[in-house]
Amino acid sequence: MTYQVGDTVVHWNYGRGEIIGVEEKHLAGQTHRYYVVKTPQLTLWEPTDKEGESSLRPPTTRTEFK
Repeated sequence: MTYQVGDTVVHWNYGRGEIIGVEEKHLAGQTHRYYVVKTPQLTLWEPTDKEGESSLRPPTTRTEFK
């Protein structure tokens, strides 16, 4: 896992949020882990083991934002 509970992240579609938990969900006979991300508008579940590019990233720092 890349993120920890309490980390601030940016979702490519929903904007800034906070990791408020990590949950296991059982879907189609398989168990997967998900970050629980709370944004101002909604709560979403993002797979922790997503192959390829994740839709979460850390916020850009002031020095990186030139």
